[in-house]
Amino acid sequence: MPPQRHGVGPGGRGLHPRPATGGLPVNFIRNLRVGTRLGAGFASVLALTVALAGFAVFELARVKATAADMEARWVPSLRVSSAMDKLIGSIKATELRHVMST
Repeated sequence: MPPQRHGVGPGGRGLHPRPATGGLPVNFIRNLRVGTRLGAGFASVLALTVALAGFAVFELARVKATAADMEARWVPSLRVSSAMDKLIGSIKATELRHVMST
């Protein structure tokens, strides 16, 4: 058996020849009419847009749930913390007036 050249299989063909059957040849797309190709391209872009919109709606629902959870858990404690801060500021102001008057 003669030695094979690098990158070439038996019979002078490439190592990975295209199978005779099966698969979708590239020429199939080229043989389609322009209108059909444009329609297929538009349909694929439309499908991707619809999928992205569905994903966005799903994620917005999660954001809404997280915001509702934050409102239920954090807002009341922030109100209490703000009231405490105002009270402490009032006490400090009263203390300062007392110190300044003596």
